Amino acid sequence: MTIVDIGCGTGRFLRRAATVWPGAQLCGVDPAVNMIAEAKRLNPKASFTVGFAEQIPLPGASADIVVSSLSFHHWADQQKGVYEIARVLRPGGLFCLADHSLIVARHLGENVKSGREIRSMMTNAGLAIRRQTGAGWRLVRITLASKR
Repeated sequence: MTIVDIGCGTGRFLRRAATVWPGAQLCGVDPAVNMIAEAKRLNPKASFTVGFAEQIPLPGASADIVVSSLSFHHWADQQKGVYEIARVLRPGGLFCLADHSLIVARHLGENVKSGREIRSMMTNAGLAIRRQTGAGWRLVRITLASKR
């Protein structure tokens, strides 16, 4: 199994994933050189690469699971990033996107999309929505999709 974390920061999610799926190939991608250096230091069993969601440095159909946690609002071209994730996912692969809700975005001035906009981006990229958390007062919206 190959698990990719887009916007991995210091690799915290992949350190936890290594304990849950010890045989998985773990890959992290982040545009910040310093974050990648720290991630490599903290988790030498995973591979980490400087890169952007819009141009993931992985071959097509190479990932079983792609996650992105609280980085989506930083992507320069969110739709292009979702297309890239669809490209690297294997058929049946899962994409889990967690990002700030609109209520948080209003206070922080972030480029956050509504649940409807996220669903549209994913379906445009050929992903099938499996589940999305509701809106309301939640601080984080989570969307789970699979590649058709």
